[in-house]
Amino acid sequence: MIEWIKYDPKALVLQSHTFYLVTDGSDIGYAYHARNHIHGYLWRNKRDELCTGITHYAEVNLPCEE
Repeated sequence: MIEWIKYDPKALVLQSHTFYLVTDGSDIGYAYHARNHIHGYLWRNKRDELCTGITHYAEVNLPCEE
């Protein structure tokens, strides 16, 4: 099960430029959180497109190689 964390844009607890699973409540995507000098912190996908409406995120938890 995915452990979703409510996104609080005022709490700077996310590691910058690290990918997370993200959702707006209806769709799930893959994005990173990074600082923009004009707009503050924003979400961007792997094509570097802006992601808006993010309500929750989860850490990517891939299985380890044996």
